[in-house]
This record gives sequence, structure tokens and C-alpha cells, in this order.
Amino acid sequence: KHYRNVGMYLLARLFFNDGMTAVLVFGGIYASSTFHWGPVPMLAYGIELSIFAVLGGFLGGWLDNRLGSKGAIFISIGGTTIFGLLTLTMAPDRIFWFIPYDVTAPHINSLPFLNTWPEVIFLMVVNFIAVLITAGYANSRTMLARIAPPEKMTEFFGLYSLSGTSTTFLATGAVSVLTAFSHSQRIGLLAETFFLVLGLGLMFFVKEERSYANTDGSVISQTAVRSWPLMQITAISADMSDFQNRGNVAAPMGRGWEYVLSRDLAGH
Repeated sequence: KHYRNVGMYLLARLFFNDGMTAVLVFGGIYASSTFHWGPVPMLAYGIELSIFAVLGGFLGGWLDNRLGSKGAIFISIGGTTIFGLLTLTMAPDRIFWFIPYDVTAPHINSLPFLNTWPEVIFLMVVNFIAVLITAGYANSRTMLARIAPPEKMTEFFGLYSLSGTSTTFLATGAVSVLTAFSHSQRIGLLAETFFLVLGLGLMFFVKEERSYANTDGSVISQTAVRSWPLMQITAISADMSDFQNRGNVAAPMGRGWEYVLSRDLAGH
């Protein structure tokens, strides 16, 4: 019972991680079948997404520093869900479902592929998914490191790895079953959305706190509180002829009292 919070997080992560896995597995299949891309366009598609995925690691760290791991997960996984739904509204003859596109219109560039607006906009949307899904993987690891007790960190990361690999068939299997039942790839891919939303819903019950219990009977709970005080400093010249304003420029730090001591904030 002392580690219920970590257990709830692992359960939430199980679902949204399965959803992200399904996005990675079926994203290329959906793109290829929707726009009839062959090997060369798919190769270019994969290379571009890999480049944008690198940016996701930086975005994940930036979000984590400013919003905390839980807030970062809501943005990265929530963003993946939204942009994933947008991809389902794209087709060679329509943009975001409601905007028709003439398939006989002249190409917008001289490339042998990615030369129509639906294709280009679709690629822009999946670029955002590549960035956000990479950030989501990074934020999910940081979240566990923040809430798992130090003395059981190895055990919980083992469970983290196990839950991330042993159940990867759930979302992908749900997509396959729903697609076969509905005879629609778009409807089948809604299973990805279900898993992502379910994982995010369970994240509302996860707290950024760490529990510690030992055989002596001590039970300690540490709750992370992120503060970001806003300051406006005004310096006025001695003769009152000039003044300068400056706001705070430091982002909230993912550290605690040791940071206060190291900066001698208490003495100032």
C-alpha cells in the first residue's frame, strides 16, 4: 500500500505506452495505404520522422524542467493523441476531412512524391507526432525516477520495462480486431486513441510524490511542489533620471532544498 502511487503510474503508463507503440507500428502502414506510397517515398518518410524524433528528446527535457514530469506527460501524450486523430482526417482528396482537394490539380512541386497538399500537410502532422511521441517516452522514464523510492528504484524500473514489453500486443491487437470488424483502417486506428486517452485518464490519479518505508516502521512521503515565483525588479538611478525593469528569467528547477543552499538563496 505504500507504493500505490507508483503502481497506479505503472498501470497508466502500460496503457499510453501501448498506444504509442501502436502509433509507431501502424503509422507507416496507414500512410502507405492512404496515399499509395511505394518504397522510395516511405524511405524518405522514415528518414524525416527520425530526424524530427531527435528533437523530441530536447522537447521532453524542456517540458520536464518547466512543467514537471506529470505535466510534460499530459502535453506529450495528449499532443500525440490530438495529432494522431488529425492524421485520420487526411486523404488524397481531402484535407482535415472537410476541405475537398482536387486530385487532378497540378502538383505543388517538382518532386516525384509528396507533391500534393494533402501529402505535405499529412507529413507536417506526423512530424509533430514524431517529436511528441519521443518526448513522451523520455518524460515517462523521468516520471518514474521522480516518484519511485530510491531503495527500490531497480525493482520498479524492472517492472517498468516488463510492463512496456509484455503487453505491447494489447493496442496493436485491438487495432487489428477493430479494423477486421469494421473493414475500415481509420476506425481500427481509433483503438490507439482509446489506449492513449485511458492512460492519460489514469494519470489524473498519479501524484508527484515519493514514499519510503523501512523495517523499523518508518513511513515517509515526499510530495514534489514546483514553485515559480514571479518577480519584477526596478532599478532607479540616483538622480531619478532613469530606470530599468527586469523580470525573472530563471525557469523552475527540478531540484529541491539542496538547490536553495547551493545558490545561497536563503542568505539573500
